[in-house]
Amino acid sequence: MRAEQILTFLSSWILRLGVIVFLLPFFNEFWMNPGSDDEIWFWVLRIFFAVLYFVFSILILIFQRLRFYIFGFSLVLIASIYKLLLLSHQHGLTSEHPVYILLIVVSFYFISKSERVVKRKRSF
Repeated sequence: MRAEQILTFLSSWILRLGVIVFLLPFFNEFWMNPGSDDEIWFWVLRIFFAVLYFVFSILILIFQRLRFYIFGFSLVLIASIYKLLLLSHQHGLTSEHPVYILLIVVSFYFISKSERVVKRKRSF
């Protein structure tokens, strides 16, 4: 393997693990308070969120790189927008806002990267 291929492989897996770890607090938030007072629905929703996190994690790990960029960073985009709105509603302007704005911008970059790569391959 060339150094470029090794770097691409490592960065791809680090990004995958980063997305999985980033999503964990969001699913943990819903795990701790799934939104139901009824005991049965409380556990049904908890199991649903646990399975959903597991499925998202598996999909993130098995997708090809460009599909992962679209899927994984779409999840990061949605979670960042959610957290940004939640922070704004609960606490007003905080020091965490720039972090989530940066994550939104980075998500747009990776989501659009697959389109740029496809266009570049067509031009050759």
